[in-house]
Amino acid sequence: MLSGLAPALHVSKADVVSGLKDESQGFSGRARARSTFVVAQVAFSIVLVIVAGLLVKALTRISAIDLGFDPRQVETASLDLSSAGYPPAAGASFARDLVERTRAMPGVEAATLAEFMPGRGGRDVNVTVPGTFPANGDPYFIGTWSAVDADYFRTLRIPLLAGRGFSAADRLDAQPVVILNETAARYFWPGRDPIGKIIDWHDLRPSGEDATTRLQVIGVARDLRPPTGAAAGGAPDRVTHVRADGQQIIAIPPSTLMMYVPIQQRYTPRFTLLARTRGDQQIASAIRNLVRSMDPNLPMLTPQPLDSATGPVYVQLRIAASVAGSVGLVGLLLAAIGIYGVTAYTAAQRTREIGIRVAMGAQPRDVVGMVLRQGLSLVFVGSVIGLLLATAATRLIVRLLFGMPPLDPVIFAGAALLFAAIGMAACFVPARRATQIDAMEALRFE
Repeated sequence: MLSGLAPALHVSKADVVSGLKDESQGFSGRARARSTFVVAQVAFSIVLVIVAGLLVKALTRISAIDLGFDPRQVETASLDLSSAGYPPAAGASFARDLVERTRAMPGVEAATLAEFMPGRGGRDVNVTVPGTFPANGDPYFIGTWSAVDADYFRTLRIPLLAGRGFSAADRLDAQPVVILNETAARYFWPGRDPIGKIIDWHDLRPSGEDATTRLQVIGVARDLRPPTGAAAGGAPDRVTHVRADGQQIIAIPPSTLMMYVPIQQRYTPRFTLLARTRGDQQIASAIRNLVRSMDPNLPMLTPQPLDSATGPVYVQLRIAASVAGSVGLVGLLLAAIGIYGVTAYTAAQRTREIGIRVAMGAQPRDVVGMVLRQGLSLVFVGSVIGLLLATAATRLIVRLLFGMPPLDPVIFAGAALLFAAIGMAACFVPARRATQIDAMEALRFE
């Protein structure tokens, strides 16, 4: 529509008498207009193809990142029992009942509860480790913790590298326990077995009093990668960690020290239900119905797949890549049609010239070369303009590339070669047809 609008307006305003008086000038003007539109089509199409290529490459890159857990075939639903006025005892009972009834659903392989989505961190806590002290002189290490249910690691397929997971025996009245991620275990006890070691948590009560809880390390879980920006950042800044014996080691910042505690020992009214299904089983509506049957007045966020909830950047990339790719393919098709049309029209208008060249001894390859040069010159000009525009346009999507350079030579060169091949194919048919022109018929052509 847009490509045909300007020529249509131009034709509607044309002076017929003037056009009849100066046919050659009219032909030249129309040819220039058509050529200009073909160049514009090629330029904008190559920009879209390059942008789509970069987005697809970025999507492939971050999709291949090992997050440390498996988000596929996991449905999530977030609830807040505090908004419904549940006291801790009733809330804990509701949570246990909810997860048990979810596990009993048809098609559910495993279910669990978690205070935070996997890879999204948690709440900060001040901790101390007997015999180990922060390098900066602070009295505490700053850790991050999240309360999870016993089947958390099995449901999300997070490997336990040492020790055991939580069990029903880890009740409120039992020994407080904690599972560390591998970074925390290496940070606190480099080269040593952390199982059985002690960590002291320091909770600040509303009165200002420091309440200390001593937790025993029972397991070490694999590190999780944050789904958003996992491919963007470089290596974290390193800090010096001083052990009690005076030895200094290099470690990553304490903000990455992740600790998991059983939800039975650290009740939270805000949690997310995670249910792993078998195959492609859809249970979102079943979860909604279950929660409503247990408490029709309890607000709940709409259930959604974990891979969508933990990786909104994936959705953004998929949409952007799909749109750019679809429009780019349409533009590629239109550009090919435009190149073919202009080349065929130009060759037809030069029938008399071609006939004279043939009559004077021009070989078919000479005619093919002449017609190809006419069409490929438009592709070349459009490609150069498109590559320059793409250089500027890709800087606008740097945020979606997650550390990947926007000026990717493979994608830029591939797009240029693609359009060269398309241009060659679009010009070949008119060029081949031009070699079949009869010299005597061409000389009579007007």
